[in-house]
Amino acid sequence: MARQRFMIEMGMGVDQHGQDPTVAAARAVRNAILRLYRGRTDTT
Repeated sequence: MARQRFMIEMGMGVDQHGQDPTVAAARAVRNAILRLYRGRTDTT
């Protein structure tokens, strides 16, 4: 089986108004995906 490279983005999300941890987690995941996507398009 061939080796595959993968990246892990760690971060923290904060829902300042509603104090809902689900909203904060969703925001953190969305930001991490966007950051990885933008990084990949900037290097090509």
